[in-house]
Amino acid sequence: MSQAADPHIQWHLGDELRRLLVNGTLPIDRWQKDGSATVVKDGPYRTVYRVRLPNIDFHLKEYRAIGLRNRTRELLRSSKARAEHETALSLAARGIPVPESLGWGLLGSALAPRVGFVFVRTVQDAVHLTQAGDNLPAKRRQELAHELGRFFARLHSAGVTHGDIHPGNILVAWVGDQPRLTLLDLHGVRRGRPLSHHARRANLAVFNRFYILRATRADRLRFWSAYASEAGATVMDHAGMTPAGLEEETLRSNQVLWRSREAKFSGPSRAVCRVAGATVAGIAVRELPDDARRAICDSPDNCWTGAMLKEGGRSTVGITPWGVLKRFNIRGTGDIIKNWLRPAPERRAERIGHALLDAGLPTPRPLAAVSKPRCGTGYLLTDTLHDVVDLRAFVDASATLPAEVRKRVFRARAVALGRTLRMFHERGFGHRDMKAGNLLTPSSLDDHRIWFVDLAGVRRRSRNSRKRRVRDLARLFTSFLNHPMISNSDRLRVLQAYRGPGTRAKAGCARWWREIGDAGNEIASGILRRGRPVG
Repeated sequence: MSQAADPHIQWHLGDELRRLLVNGTLPIDRWQKDGSATVVKDGPYRTVYRVRLPNIDFHLKEYRAIGLRNRTRELLRSSKARAEHETALSLAARGIPVPESLGWGLLGSALAPRVGFVFVRTVQDAVHLTQAGDNLPAKRRQELAHELGRFFARLHSAGVTHGDIHPGNILVAWVGDQPRLTLLDLHGVRRGRPLSHHARRANLAVFNRFYILRATRADRLRFWSAYASEAGATVMDHAGMTPAGLEEETLRSNQVLWRSREAKFSGPSRAVCRVAGATVAGIAVRELPDDARRAICDSPDNCWTGAMLKEGGRSTVGITPWGVLKRFNIRGTGDIIKNWLRPAPERRAERIGHALLDAGLPTPRPLAAVSKPRCGTGYLLTDTLHDVVDLRAFVDASATLPAEVRKRVFRARAVALGRTLRMFHERGFGHRDMKAGNLLTPSSLDDHRIWFVDLAGVRRRSRNSRKRRVRDLARLFTSFLNHPMISNSDRLRVLQAYRGPGTRAKAGCARWWREIGDAGNEIASGILRRGRPVG
């Protein structure tokens, strides 16, 4: 590699790349105009291009030292471009698969904002792990889980950790049914001695924060089995190095992550912005069209089109051209005072909706939450779910189905419901009114998904005690009290799916069943005392 003579322009490139320079600089604008270069990722501090030229295909990363912090950093240590190039060479020497680094460059003096470049050969026919896991055949999915386990074991044995390891930082290329993995974004890599038990589990938990939302339990067990086989018995002989220990560590880590990300939905950020109009003010996602913002802020009560979905004392729900709009009605001075003393229900629902989606739980995406400052009436706009009904209505409509068809559908829907509720509780959420009317499901008999709605009653909990779990399940079962279409077998199937595999001991299940029954009787009595229908 050779270096430019100009002290303000440093190029550490081979002859193949040096021939691409024009007057000591890269002709990026020309490449973009003729279609040779396309932007893969763009942000205030970094832009990534893919450049396809007749004799070479590479990714070009442009790092910009903007701001005092970044400029000071480059005075005290190597530029990001040089550091990434050297890290790639070091990892390749340790046998870690990384994209081949072809060179680096630096433009500008140390006293002015500088721009760094790193050149990386493109990994052909590769996609990010987030894309590779979609709709894979069973054999490929299983092989991918095994290879991921071996890949992480080799990283840790080589003393390599990635502080931001997630599926977006791993490339997958297929050779037949065998996956080949490549590590990306090397600025987060640390090198040292082989990792300790604690460091291994902590780094695996960082990856599993994302993997647990995208992989089945069986695939995660395949991952762990391959990791243990590659790492060896000595490494795995530790109390915390078990699948259960990793899952517990992951849930703790995820809850910290999810809480830290809630703030981005409470005020202006890259995700949301403040909106205001003639009658209301609030917050909306930035992708919401301008005409929708104006209509909801100027006259929200005129946005509904067609038939209303719900008209009651507490709320009114209807369809708009942009989604489902719910109005939280003010029933008296008490509601106004409550909205002054705590976040209004539309804001609580908006924030918890984003939190549920962040945690990989199914709910319609909140698009806007606005309110009238004087009287407190609030409005929540969410995405529309098509061809869905609440769980109670689905069961009622099944009365016309043949008995065998109904039995098959109920069995599959009960398993999906139990698993969804288990994830809801495991990921740190609870619902003070977990009734069937607050759960949506497709009208189709072959689609068994479940969505949470009416989120003003959902709370984030640092710990879901057994008592709280039992009460949520009891409230759901009370929705079908004495319902002719729902049997104890259906309820038991939901409970078994909720408790998960390996937890179906007869004594344990009987205790849960008894506690749910007692809590359900108490809930039903309370509802009847208030003069409300049980359902």
